Amino acid sequence: MKAIALILFACYVSSQYVPPPKPFPREKPGTCPVSDIITTCECRPELITCNGDYECPGSQKCCSYGCGCRTSCVDPIGLPGIQKGCRYNGRRYRIGESFPSSDGCNTCTCGVGGQVSCTEKACLQLGCMYNGKRYREGESFPSIDGCNTCSCGAKGRVVCTKRACIKPIKDVCSQPKVVGPCRAAFRRFWYNRRTNQCERFIYGGCRGNENNFETLQECQTRCQRNTYRPSITA
Repeated sequence: MKAIALILFACYVSSQYVPPPKPFPREKPGTCPVSDIITTCECRPELITCNGDYECPGSQKCCSYGCGCRTSCVDPIGLPGIQKGCRYNGRRYRIGESFPSSDGCNTCTCGVGGQVSCTEKACLQLGCMYNGKRYREGESFPSIDGCNTCSCGAKGRVVCTKRACIKPIKDVCSQPKVVGPCRAAFRRFWYNRRTNQCERFIYGGCRGNENNFETLQECQTRCQRNTYRPSITA
């Protein structure tokens, strides 16, 4: 009977045992930012959204704002770079993440403290540079002389054709009638390509063009003939 009584007593004591509360995790690193919120000191329950850092997600801390009785989970300041990552060339990267360098050939890595370290290999510039522009290998483009063609070869070498460039012949008969700003009165003839006729006009004596003939015959010999069919644009 005594053994049964001891067993029952032990079960009763065990059922009444309440374990001590688990200790809360220690405070998270970082510092609460200074709040610029101006409030009245109302400590309503709905204004208290956390009671400690352990209730906040990630690296956020439970910080008070207002007059001290209002709390909220916010991002702290003064965190080590391991929680912030790196910003490079307008983008953010995680600690340990690798990404292309802005030079297009090296590789960078995001380190602790937001430090970005990049390899320093000599970059081989692919393609060719010609007249201030870069071209891909095998690409063709106009020469600066306006009549030849160049191509981008291996190792950045530019090769151009060497045709003799012929200057375009000026079409005197397609030039407009120009009286000029001077006030002389010379009788001249000009060829009107719309009517295919040489017409008389008064030339002022200066700043004219080559469609300006002293005689009708000279104008007709140069421009007015059955084989001359200039292109007429509006």
